[in-house]
Amino acid sequence: MRIYKNRVGWTIIALAVYLYFSYAISRGLPSTGLLWMKLWHGRPRPEFEYLVEVKTSSYPSDHAMAGLIMFMMAFYFIKRPMEATFSKRAGILATAVLILLLGISRIALNVHFPSNVAGGYAAGFIWSILWIYLYEKIKDRRPAHS
Repeated sequence: MRIYKNRVGWTIIALAVYLYFSYAISRGLPSTGLLWMKLWHGRPRPEFEYLVEVKTSSYPSDHAMAGLIMFMMAFYFIKRPMEATFSKRAGILATAVLILLLGISRIALNVHFPSNVAGGYAAGFIWSILWIYLYEKIKDRRPAHS
């Protein structure tokens, strides 16, 4: 039995294609945009002894951007079914603390200036808001299931 002759095989292929393109859109596009921003600004890294090896320019911080996108999007989808206001506030606080710790770690490792982290946060916030907006638009167009 060949994989493309049954429904399960096509489902696996469709899922693999979906996951590939989801990853490409969610990680590939922001990474490409971030690379262009780094090349355009060309800002050097801080003149300290690095605790980790770095090879790219420093503005904006891709770790700050990716972390903000990941935590913000995760919280957005987790908070939706939450009923209690306390749970939502605790989730917002936990998300904010994780994002701030990530940015502080980049500064503590001497690989970014605070402005680099702020630039990464701004780029990640804009990217997240764009995708949340698009998700809400698409969700509103879908017919309600009974």
